[in-house]
Amino acid sequence: MDPLKFINHYRSFIITGHLSPDGDAIGSEIAFYFFLRDLGKETIIVNDEPAPESFSFLPGFEHIYTLDEFHDHYGPRHDFEAAVFMECSSRQRAGRTERLTRGLPALNIDHHFDNRNYGTVNLVVPQAAACGEVIYELIEGAGARISPEMAAALYTAILTDTASFRFQTTPRTLRSAADLIELGADPEKVAAGAYEQVPFKTFKLLARSLETLKQACNGLVTYCRVSRRMYEETGTTDSNSESFIDYLRVIARSRVNIVFKELPDHRTRVNLRSKGDLDVQRVASHFGGGGHRNAAGCSLDAGFEEARNLVLAEVKKQLPHHGEKERSA
Repeated sequence: MDPLKFINHYRSFIITGHLSPDGDAIGSEIAFYFFLRDLGKETIIVNDEPAPESFSFLPGFEHIYTLDEFHDHYGPRHDFEAAVFMECSSRQRAGRTERLTRGLPALNIDHHFDNRNYGTVNLVVPQAAACGEVIYELIEGAGARISPEMAAALYTAILTDTASFRFQTTPRTLRSAADLIELGADPEKVAAGAYEQVPFKTFKLLARSLETLKQACNGLVTYCRVSRRMYEETGTTDSNSESFIDYLRVIARSRVNIVFKELPDHRTRVNLRSKGDLDVQRVASHFGGGGHRNAAGCSLDAGFEEARNLVLAEVKKQLPHHGEKERSA
């Protein structure tokens, strides 16, 4: 069964995405929500964790439920017929929402090469720069109308997952972006919304986190920590720290950058970025996570100290020549 036949076969859908939803997951979810709604389908977006407020400028953002909000609204039971997973290499990447969709036929839409093809129907395109690019081609191929609201969401997905067209960008990616602008996406508005609406408290949290900045392997690895105490004292949540990894990315000589985030259940979430041929996806997959060669993430059932030691040990395997000296920035 191809994706369009799957969609036509069911009347109602739960759309979900990965933990720590980013611009690609959110933009893809919103665009697909409008696409299904235009087909007359009953549709809802449910994520385990809240979407960052920085994407609230997108029309359709108000239709995103957290799992707790969904339970408050629908109770313990629901009658949705099928699920759509956005940018989840495995069902578990959706967190607790996976249990909500358990037993439902699933459409798996992704662009990560390590996707496990767990869906009833799988639309996995590793050559695509973003899940939003896959969604755009699916909707366009269906001959459906792409509204300005859908175009804005898809453009946001592609813009943010390519880090403003710096990574994973192909001629196909730029053509898709150009098409979406012609369909109503406003590049200036999207860029301002995605990058220039950061709450003041996020910078307070960033300042606290950067005080923990350290380097290892003679400066080839840079990492910092975000503790529960930092979140509590600044009135922030995990979503406020989603972009912190990008600040580390610009540090000279650093080839692997890591942010360790303490979760409420005493586990540790890890964001990884690398440059060149250093493969942090291998590091993340070792701990049950996933992503791309140069951008990946995972969660460990360990506190910060143990998680740091375990992750650095795996990172060092990707660095054949390095020193052992570690220093504070």
